[in-house]
Amino acid sequence: MSNVTQTNRIRRLQRPALWVAAGGLLVALAGFFLDRTEFWHAYLFAYIFWLEIALGGLGLVLLHHLAGGRWSGHVRCIAESAALTLPACGLLFLPLLVALPQLYPWAESGQMAASELLRAKSGWLNASFFVGRAVVYFVVWGLLAFRLHRLSRTRESGGDGAASRSRRLGAVGMILFVLTTTFAAFDWMMSLEPAWFSSIYGLLFLAGQAVAGISTAIIGLAATPPPSLPHSGGGAVSPSNDPHSESGDALSSSYPHSAGGETTAPSPKWGGPGWGEEAEPPPSLPQNGGGAVSPSNDPHSDGEESSAPSPKWGGLGWGDRLQSFNDLGNLLLAALMVWAYFAFSQYLIIWSANIPEEAVWYAQRSRGGWQWVVLGAIGLHFVLPFLFLLSRRVKRNPLALAWLAGLLLCARALDIYWLIVPAFHPAGVYLNWLYPLLLLGMGGGWVALFLQRWTSGALVPAHDPRL
Repeated sequence: MSNVTQTNRIRRLQRPALWVAAGGLLVALAGFFLDRTEFWHAYLFAYIFWLEIALGGLGLVLLHHLAGGRWSGHVRCIAESAALTLPACGLLFLPLLVALPQLYPWAESGQMAASELLRAKSGWLNASFFVGRAVVYFVVWGLLAFRLHRLSRTRESGGDGAASRSRRLGAVGMILFVLTTTFAAFDWMMSLEPAWFSSIYGLLFLAGQAVAGISTAIIGLAATPPPSLPHSGGGAVSPSNDPHSESGDALSSSYPHSAGGETTAPSPKWGGPGWGEEAEPPPSLPQNGGGAVSPSNDPHSDGEESSAPSPKWGGLGWGDRLQSFNDLGNLLLAALMVWAYFAFSQYLIIWSANIPEEAVWYAQRSRGGWQWVVLGAIGLHFVLPFLFLLSRRVKRNPLALAWLAGLLLCARALDIYWLIVPAFHPAGVYLNWLYPLLLLGMGGGWVALFLQRWTSGALVPAHDPRL
């Protein structure tokens, strides 16, 4: 299958994504008229989840330009596409400005006047400064996303000085990214309960973004496998066009045959005889995306050079592909451990200090059923993925790693739900039908835009200097 065909297959997912967006948002719009307060609560929850994935993509792009390697080059287009949705996320933020009094106690004049603590924080927590900071955040994120995307194109085409400029922008951009996302977490999530504060909260949000961004990159890379070994003529290797085979036996011992007789690459099935079980391609193939099969190692050659090219797709060889998944799995494991470290550190510090103003935040989230939500989040977000990611076999199996990444995205939604919703319903677990509908509706629109950005260029970089 050609790159164009693979791109078209992924592009066709835009239409169902748009249908999901339209259906979810139309039904959710009815909820706006039925219960506006719960509508805005659910809107904020869904918005933070999808914004986190977009910011995770921007963080990966910055890491790629700052200190990335071959693994980051393979997912650069995926991360850039996610980051390029940030301007649209800025537009989706505008409705929240209308709902500030329904979401944030400090935005309601009555509560501000009644609380001495809120009045002391009014220099930071006021509507005009809140809006101004949000504008700065989105301007910084948008400029970084577009500038890094342009530098990637310039560097891929061999532009002079692009490498040094991208590294400099990556260094400065990483500092700006950490600062802006940290303060955005303070503004949009922590200030839901303005009497409470934690200096680790922003770092915890950053770690969650890293998990979400890496998980999205893994799913995207797994969705673009080379479906067949291309021949020099452009088609798949089959008995009819293999110059070294009399009846197609040359590859029959190494590759399964499809229903149409084409010889295709083994599917990356967990536990099956797929590529995930081999660290290197079969001996009859070029190693790690190397050159063509030479006369010295081709059993079917009569002394002439074989015409079978390197099994690359978008600059990604079989050995490189497995190693990229392995590296992404290691990076995901590191992000999970950082998230767990920040989450536990915040809890331990507040528990040991035992200050009522700080402890009340955890007290509300440890009763009324919320304790089971956080236990589920810990299990799905850390314990289970941690055990699986210790296995090299899982990390080198695209299908298994993609399923694990999908599970982690679900765990991110559960974690954000636990962070946000108890601020509105401290008495016990609360789930309104608007929460899943807005999550799906907003997600359908985000996925459609992401796919449009991704399929407008190469799915996997073909000429990145790091590949």
